[in-house]
Formats: sequence, C-alpha cells, structure tokens
Amino acid sequence: MFALLFSTELAAQRNVHLKIVITDSAQAISLKKGQARLFSSKEEAIGAAQNLLLSYLKAGYLAASIDSLIVDSLHVRALFHVGDIYQNIRLRKGNLDKYLMNEVGFKEKSYRDKTFKYEEILKLSEKLIGYCENNGYPFASFALDSVAIGDDRVEAAIHFEKHHKITVDSIVMKGNGRISRGYIYHYIGIKPGHLYDESQVGRIDSRLRDLAFGNEVKPSEVLFTEDKARVYIYLDKKKASRFYGVLGVLPNNRTTGKVLINGELKLSLLNAFGHGEFIDLDWRSISKGTQDLKINLAYPYLFGTPFGINYKFILFKKDTSYLTVEHNVGVQYFFSGQNYVKAFADIYSSRLLSSTGFETMTVLPDFADVKANLFGAEVNVEKYNYKPNPTRGHAIYFSAAAGGEED
Repeated sequence: MFALLFSTELAAQRNVHLKIVITDSAQAISLKKGQARLFSSKEEAIGAAQNLLLSYLKAGYLAASIDSLIVDSLHVRALFHVGDIYQNIRLRKGNLDKYLMNEVGFKEKSYRDKTFKYEEILKLSEKLIGYCENNGYPFASFALDSVAIGDDRVEAAIHFEKHHKITVDSIVMKGNGRISRGYIYHYIGIKPGHLYDESQVGRIDSRLRDLAFGNEVKPSEVLFTEDKARVYIYLDKKKASRFYGVLGVLPNNRTTGKVLINGELKLSLLNAFGHGEFIDLDWRSISKGTQDLKINLAYPYLFGTPFGINYKFILFKKDTSYLTVEHNVGVQYFFSGQNYVKAFADIYSSRLLSSTGFETMTVLPDFADVKANLFGAEVNVEKYNYKPNPTRGHAIYFSAAAGGEED
C-alpha cells in the first residue's frame, strides 16, 4: 500500500514540457527558438503556445500560425510559422459613419503609412463595439474588409455593422421582495423604453447585492427579441427593520397624582412600505426630567423622480436647565446605485430653561441661548464589488456647510 501511494505522488508531480520550434528564420518574441518551458498540465502548455501566437499577431506578423501541435503525456511540441512583419498599414473608414468616428476618435490619417500594430486595431474595435453596446446596439460587429497584403504593407477598410437597435421592453421582478418599480428603475439605472445599455446591465447584480433590504437569489437575466430586451431580476426580501423598547413608570414625588416615564425606545424601519424609505426613531429618558430624542426620515425617488428628501430632528432636554433642538432638511439628487448629491439646511437652537445656578456667572455656557443656521452640500460616491464585505472598490464622501449664529 505504501509503495502504491508513493508511486502515485511521483506521477502527480511530473511536469509537461513545452518546446517551441520556429520553422522559418523569424525570431521568437517571448520564447526563444528551441527553448523548453515546464507547465503543470498539457492544457497550460498549449495555452502558452497560443498566447505566443497572439503576441506575434499583435507585433504585426499577420501570417503567423501554429502549423502543428505534437502532444503526448509529458511533452507539447509546437511548430510555428512566423513569416514576415508588416511594417506599414493603411486603414480606411469603410462604412463607418462620421458620428461613430467622432465618438471613438477615429481618424484615417492616424492609420495611414504607419507601423502596423494589431493591438491598435483591437482597441479600435473594442471602442466601437463598446460604444454601441451601451447605446442600444448590443450585437454590433467589427471586421476588416477589402484586405490587401503587399510585400510589407497592409491595406484594409473597416466594415462595421450595428445590427438591430434594442430598447428595454420591461423589467420583470421575481421573488417575494416588496419594492416599487419606480425605486428599482432609478436604483439600477434602467427603465422601460430606454436604449439597451450593457454597462448598466452589467452592474445590476452588484447593485442588488448592495441592497440592505433585499437578497438577490440568482443572477439577473436578459431575454432578447427582435428589437426588445426584457430584464429579469430575482429579489427576495431581507429583514432590515428592528424595534427595541424598555419603559418604566415611576410616581412623581413633586406632583401628586402624576407619574414619570423613563426608558429607551429604538425603532428602525427600512422599506417597510416598499419604496426604499427609511424611518428611524431613537428616544431615551434615563434620568428625571431629561429627554433625548433623534428622528431620521428619508424618502428616495419622490414621485418617480431622481430626487429624494430627508429630515433629521434632534432634541435634548437636560432636566430644567436647558433645551437644544436641531432640524436638518435635505434634498438629494440620486444617480444610479448609492451615489447622490445633496443640498441641505441645518437650523440649531439652544436656550436656558432656568437661570438657577448661573446668576453669578459672567460668561454663559455653550448651551445658553444660541441660534445658528447652516447651509451646505454633500456628495456620496460608492463603487464596491460587494458593499457588505468589499474586497475591492472605493468610496468618496464630502460634506461642507457655511452659515452663522443669530443674535
């Protein structure tokens, strides 16, 4: 048994040798002629040979090819024909219209009588196809037409087809998640009637995973018909609301027949009504005559628009000494996802409830009669691969305000 196990381990450690053989006089780019390399599998060795071929093509060796692959259990032998490098290229616009030329920055003179680089043609095709994919043409195609190869020169014309123009027909919501369509449309940045946008569709899943009140149960899907796209999303509800409270009732020793109520109450409702709204209440009264109350309300995408409103209220009453009150009202403009800009006003006031204990003071404390008004702006930009537990991404938050105190 020991000998069998030992033999199996030796076999698993064997490497596959890749040998590149150049059949003409050209020099290799990344693997020198006759040089062998070691790989852990035949597939990896073959992949390395294919990558070398791509390197030749990118460098302008358009006739490069792998003439044959000889494969056994321990060796991969690749016979390459490299051919000559084509130093010059002349690329004509072909059927490319002026609008697309301007959008991707294509100029014929930039591809006239210059050193040929396959990567530049590849980047041009990616720009054209990428622009069309994000503007209603997800099936656009790029090809070179009328190709003529001379001694050291390549001439070709662009043949570009946009194919069918695709608009979003509908967004179908599957699962038990309770959320308004208006919220989803704005949140993912896609609405029925919009042109198909591959960049937005590609971000649907990451945005749905960021929702605090929803669980994506399976990746989104897109069904294409002749000129329409139907987007399917799969979202179940997630418990995001919570409630906690403790109340105590005590007799009021100062006033006969009345009681004192103290305790703590926390209420947080997120998407309770299906519109992505947020309601948060935090109240504490842990000593006689002291009240601490915070209320935070937010409602995004008001009346189906990108605008949202939020309101914060803070009250703190210290027995019979002083009272502070703060109001913060904001209007947000939402982009897709969690990104927004916001304008807000903050009104703060503090006043003494009793002068007892302050009669002999020449300088009043900070919580004495004060009123202040602030006006400001806020920016929030987030881009994570998975917001609850990100491994890459970034976030930018900025807030500034200006104002002054009232007499």
